[in-house]
Formats: sequence, C-alpha cells, structure tokens
Amino acid sequence: IYMRFPRGLLSRLAPAKGDELECDIVFSHDRGRIILTNPRRIDLSKDGNRPILNTSRVMVGRATGKIIYGTIEPCRDCPYCALADVEDRTRARTSYYRRFFCLRGIADQETCPVRLEEKFASGIGRNESSRRF
Repeated sequence: IYMRFPRGLLSRLAPAKGDELECDIVFSHDRGRIILTNPRRIDLSKDGNRPILNTSRVMVGRATGKIIYGTIEPCRDCPYCALADVEDRTRARTSYYRRFFCLRGIADQETCPVRLEEKFASGIGRNESSRRF
C-alpha cells in the first residue's frame, strides 16, 4: 500500500515507524498497487520513534539514490529501500517501469553499511573478518 503525501503534510506530521494513522482517504490502484490519495481529517498517534522520513531526506535520496539491480532480497526489510516509478524519456516513446531504489545510494548490496551492521551484530561477520587478519 502506498500513500501520496503532499510535501507540507509530510513535514507537519513527521511520521515514524510504529506510528498509527487514521484518516479519510481515496483508494485507487495502479498496476497492482493500492494507492491512497487526498488524506483528510488526519489523526496520528505517535509511538515515540524518530521520524525516518522528512522532506530534506527525500530530496537527498532522490538526488543521490541508486537503482538496485539484481535480487532485492537482501534489501527487502531495509528502511532505505523503496519501490520507485521510473519514467524513461530517452526514447521516442516514453516508457514507464518500476525499480527498487536505494535511498542511501549504495550500488553494491554486499558492501551496504546497513547489511554489514546486521552481519556484525549477529556475529556472522566477526568470525569471517578475524580469519582474514
């Protein structure tokens, strides 16, 4: 499910993971996705977590992010992975498609700092790196 937020609304609400949102909204669909638009009478219950997303982070992610090629399985639960609609105007006829997008701009999934942190936290990477040195 995807929700389209106007820029000002995103700044005012500052949603974070774990928050609950209740509102009147318009449902539509686009190629298998449920799209929520025009939120009205919004009630946001904060969970106390820090906002993951704000307008400046979206703009930086848009400018520095990279399309993820290959399997996205390692990136599936990452908060910096997003499904993006791509509009390709390089040909005579504009084509539209979807790609997974890394908002941190990581081109190689194997060297992603988020994944490496998870490996070290679980102890998997610790044994491998000690053998190398």
